[in-house]
Amino acid sequence: MSSPTEQNAEFISKGKKGDFHKRFLKSKKNLEYKINAPFPNNALIELSNSCNHSCIFCANPRMVRKISILNYDVFKKFINQAYSLGLSEIGLYATGEPFVVKNLNDYISYSKQKGIQYVYITTNGSVKDFEKIKTAVDSGLDSIKFSINAGSKEAYELIHGKNDFEKVINNVVTLDNYRKQNNLNLKVYTSFVVTKYTENEKDLLMSKIQNYVDEIAFYEVTTQMGQNLDFFDYFTLSKIEEKKTIKPCPMLWNRVHLTCEGYLDLCCNDYENALTYADLNKEEINLKDEWNNHVMKKMRNMHIKGKLGNSLCQNCMYNTNYDVKPISKLGYHKGDNINSNKKSGIDFINIRIKELEKNHK
Repeated sequence: MSSPTEQNAEFISKGKKGDFHKRFLKSKKNLEYKINAPFPNNALIELSNSCNHSCIFCANPRMVRKISILNYDVFKKFINQAYSLGLSEIGLYATGEPFVVKNLNDYISYSKQKGIQYVYITTNGSVKDFEKIKTAVDSGLDSIKFSINAGSKEAYELIHGKNDFEKVINNVVTLDNYRKQNNLNLKVYTSFVVTKYTENEKDLLMSKIQNYVDEIAFYEVTTQMGQNLDFFDYFTLSKIEEKKTIKPCPMLWNRVHLTCEGYLDLCCNDYENALTYADLNKEEINLKDEWNNHVMKKMRNMHIKGKLGNSLCQNCMYNTNYDVKPISKLGYHKGDNINSNKKSGIDFINIRIKELEKNHK
């Protein structure tokens, strides 16, 4: 397996409309891996770490970090400073589902009003009222990617933990009709994280949605920075091997991440804030300086040398699952006790995995 930014993926486009694959490749081009880096033009902003689904391959259901929603004023502070530094693209999601945020449209419209050229989200698309999707699009959304990780209703429910397959497919079709009727320059994509239980359902999903989306991306399931390594054998027939050498992770150079608590973070897959390096809640904070602060310089140097210590990056890049030490004192929660609700959620995942295993044999 590879890191989240380099994992194997298969992209299928409809005509010349789809540019998701091109953007995927462009983000890693022409990077200079130096200790100091120019401020990137792309950001992922975690509006919330809450999700209404509990996909079996995702670390979110096992996350012990407190559920939060990004303070709107902190968001505006970030956008104001980042735009002045050259930010031109933002994704309004990370470890959670963006549509759990009631005023999602405010975050989108403010970004567009400030001059952000490209605003995008990834969603499971299970909102009951299509009006929420329509409002997000009308607020200035440039692309939306639906995460649909099965091709049948039965497998979808076991993978996602919710019986929302038909609802999501209907939302995809409705959105395509809406953009055509209104001649919108909106890109619509789909991603499918392929497990051993669903590898034979790729064509099935394509038959249902290929006429309504611009591009479909099929991803290999990953260990999510080692956070799911204990469960990895349940998801794939691949054998994971500990790596001996690595290349630096591009995300320390080509993208800035803001968590829902208002922390700057190295990675979009950090579910427990083990890679936070600055606090944007502080009144006097200079985003330009923090992008190249001492923690970032140290971590870039470690990536360049391939010596990542006991950081979460070590588990991600080398396919290991060692105990993790956070790179700062900002909001790390892995040592917290799992509450009863979270424990019951994990039990629910285990039940579904057993059912999938039974069906797979």
